[in-house]
Amino acid sequence: MTDEKRSILIAASLFILILALSLIFYLTAKGGRVERHFFFPNKMTNLLVGEERQIAKKETLQDDIHEYLDELLLGPANPYSTTLFPLKTRLYSVLLDEKTLYINFSKEFLFQNSKKMIPYNLIYKAIYNNILFNFKSINEIKIAVIGREPYVFAMDRLQSKSSLSKTRFYEEILY
Repeated sequence: MTDEKRSILIAASLFILILALSLIFYLTAKGGRVERHFFFPNKMTNLLVGEERQIAKKETLQDDIHEYLDELLLGPANPYSTTLFPLKTRLYSVLLDEKTLYINFSKEFLFQNSKKMIPYNLIYKAIYNNILFNFKSINEIKIAVIGREPYVFAMDRLQSKSSLSKTRFYEEILY
């Protein structure tokens, strides 16, 4: 065997060895990812159906929740489930203040444009259940739409904001 062929064989062997080691490391290491559970309404029954996903682990709990909500906005992987959010809804901000989580969505959150509408109380309860299941330290969730708070979640109750009716809220937000 000539020196040139030997050099090529050694280089190819090293490349394959490095590739194999990288593959083994990739398959065994979590790589900064964490398993989270997502719950979406079944298309037929509106009962929440769970699925698991690996999502990026962030440095802070607030950033973890933001990443989680971004994934929740993408919708289900299961074709028999439907998304929680109306089309084009965006997550504006997430703020964690001790054990209270503030979530701010875009105005598209208010517009249901699918053939089968999901009741808003189911959307709010599903958001609450998703967050509480995955982030046990959260006690209260306040959901806002473009900075205004239509509903407040506190533990297991859904309470309408008394000072602002739903109709008046929509009028103030949209016009």
